[in-house]
Amino acid sequence: MHWWRLRRLRKQLRSRDYSSFNKRKLAAIQLGQWRDAGSVDILMAALTPSMGQWLPEAAAALGNIGDARAVEALLPLLDPPNPQGMREAVADALAKIGDERAIRPLVRTLHLLPDTATRALLKFGNVAVPLLVEELSTRDLARRRAAGGVLQKLGWRPDKDVDRLAYAIAVEDWEVAVGMGAAAVNSLYEESVRLRFDESPAKAGVVLDAIAKIRDVAAVGPLLKVARSNSSGPVADALCAALVGIGDVAVEQLIVLLCDGVPVVRSFAARVLAELPATHAVVPLTALLTDEFPDVRLAVATALDRLGWHPTDDRQRVLRAIALQHWDIAVAVGSAALNPLRETISVARAHTDFKIALSAMTAAIHIGGPEAIGVLVDTLQHRDAQVRRQAAKMLASLYWEPPDDTQRAWLAVAMEDFDRAAQYGLVGLEPLIAMLHDPDWNVRERAVTAVASIGGDRAIAELGWVTKNDPYSHFAYKPMVAEGYESEASFPVQEAAATALKQIKAKQSQVMPGGKPSPDAA
Repeated sequence: MHWWRLRRLRKQLRSRDYSSFNKRKLAAIQLGQWRDAGSVDILMAALTPSMGQWLPEAAAALGNIGDARAVEALLPLLDPPNPQGMREAVADALAKIGDERAIRPLVRTLHLLPDTATRALLKFGNVAVPLLVEELSTRDLARRRAAGGVLQKLGWRPDKDVDRLAYAIAVEDWEVAVGMGAAAVNSLYEESVRLRFDESPAKAGVVLDAIAKIRDVAAVGPLLKVARSNSSGPVADALCAALVGIGDVAVEQLIVLLCDGVPVVRSFAARVLAELPATHAVVPLTALLTDEFPDVRLAVATALDRLGWHPTDDRQRVLRAIALQHWDIAVAVGSAALNPLRETISVARAHTDFKIALSAMTAAIHIGGPEAIGVLVDTLQHRDAQVRRQAAKMLASLYWEPPDDTQRAWLAVAMEDFDRAAQYGLVGLEPLIAMLHDPDWNVRERAVTAVASIGGDRAIAELGWVTKNDPYSHFAYKPMVAEGYESEASFPVQEAAATALKQIKAKQSQVMPGGKPSPDAA
């Protein structure tokens, strides 16, 4: 090439004028085609964007020239946030130059530039294998898979078990992983965890199935770890199939899982035991028919039915009926059903189990008799206001009259007539104190006023506890002269209790020993 043409192209490439961008691009292309080593420095300078315009053609030209001096300038451009087109041009250029310094950065960005970085690493061949093998052990799912894909294209075959397992997981060759037996269990478990959180529960199910195919007692523990955090949904379905596939070796640990503190885990364990089937799990399963959570009771009763279990007495018949919500069966048993019905109502939680509590109370009414009335009377003390109120309405529909002031006070509290409950004096104090611990802060606030109206040492002690321990708070807004409004935390129940205490103590200070008003009060 004539020297004057080279000088003209270099001059065009140096231009930083926005309108000359196309000329700079053509100049970079021609310098690369002519492989002019004397233009390397000016091409490296052109890698820096001018007025927001990048020049991938400069990277491509450096690759065509093949001068190793360009490597250090190209490597920083492989990473985000540089534009994708620029990074791809840099990867291709590094492959053409062939300097081994580029292998590690290319491996690191392989998952971000799957096509160009793969082409580049394939050109390096076996020299890149050690770094690709290192990548198989990283926790990043995309990086491991990308490295495994390149190794597969290179035709690499691992000679160590640890590399063989990592490679099999990376390329999703589950048959090889299963063939490695118990040694593969922990790695497969970790992979299932990463899949559940990073990518796809469905793919996690495939890994869980691979663990099950190992059919070794070592696989049970990792699968049950998964169960404790994924006991519902598609992962749970795959997990159940996996544990059933392992067979009887899982039974004893599943029975232990029936005592887990998480309700959904107990339900899951019952489901798997039924599908195994594990007939010797019947006894621990029947103990869960009294579980406080309806979903657990339902899963247990369903499992027992699948295992061919039959109740041996009226209590078991009623517990099964309650679990399956077959209320007509419970009613047919008669008075023997009342205690289980009472237990079911007592453990019903606010809002979520109201329908079950209502059905249990209705069943008790249908059974009839004084004991059935007793179930409703006991329910007046339930922790949930909605359940208490429904029990009071049912008692009213039966024309029930409380036999003493204690039950009259509980009935008034159930109907949320706290002023009426306070009229019974110390007899009404106990029901009202119970309301200081109600889940509803509005109920607690009203109970504070009623307890204060009764007064006495017991009321002072209970209200003192409320001033320090009631958990409810909200943000109130107070006006400010300059800034408009400022928010501050407010504790309405605590504040109501503090005000009530002041009023009680003020009244006490106005009464002289012996019950006579002080002269000041007069």
